[in-house]
Amino acid sequence: LAALDSLRDPAIRARFAAGLAAYELDLDHIHIAWTLSKDNARHQGKLLSEYVAETGLAAADALCNLLIEERLAVLLVFNQGDDRLVHPFLQHDLYLMGSDGIYFHDGAVHPRVYGSATRLLGPCVRDWKLFSLEDAVWKLSGGPARRFRLDGRGELRPGAAADVVVFDADTITDRATYAKPHQLSRGVDHVLVNGVSIITSGEPVADLAGPLPGRALRRGE
Repeated sequence: LAALDSLRDPAIRARFAAGLAAYELDLDHIHIAWTLSKDNARHQGKLLSEYVAETGLAAADALCNLLIEERLAVLLVFNQGDDRLVHPFLQHDLYLMGSDGIYFHDGAVHPRVYGSATRLLGPCVRDWKLFSLEDAVWKLSGGPARRFRLDGRGELRPGAAADVVVFDADTITDRATYAKPHQLSRGVDHVLVNGVSIITSGEPVADLAGPLPGRALRRGE
C-alpha cells in the first residue's frame, strides 16, 4: 500500500508530528480498541499515551510504526468528555437514538456499544430530566421505525414483530466504561427479538452458536 510507504517517509512523519502539536490531540483520551494482529492485541484497552510511553519513541513515530505493523487496521476509541455538550441535540424533537459503535468480542469497544440505549432510558430521563420516559422510548423504537418506514416495527400491537424490552425505569442505567466496556446494563429484565428470548431475568440466554432471530431491515420492509 502506498499509504504504508508514506508512513515510513521522514518528511511525512514530520508533518504528522506538526499536526499532532497543532491540533493539541490529547492522547490521554484515546484508547486502542482493536488491532488486526495478535502481536499488538496486548495493547488493546490502553490509552495512546500509555502505548507511546512504552515504546520510548516520539508520539508521531510510535503511532506511524503501529499503523505500519497493523497495515492501517487499528480501531481507536475517543473519550470526548462532558455529556452535557450533546444534551441540546438529544432534546431536539427530531432526534432519534442510534449508534455507530463497532462490536469486537476480543477488543476494547466503545462503551456506547453496550450502553447507548440504557443511558437514554435511565440517566437522560431520571437524572438529567432531558425528556419524558415516553419520549425516550419513542426515540428508540417508534420514531426510527417511522422515519425509515420499517413496517411492523417499533410498536407493540397485534401483527407487529415481537421486539420487546422489559426494563425497570427506576434502575435502568449503563455500566460500560472506557476502561471496562464489555459490561451489560443494569435494569434490563427481558429482551425478545422477533418473539425469541435474548435476555431472561437479566441474563443472556441466546444461543450464539445457532441462528439468531434478528435480521437486517431495509426501508419499507
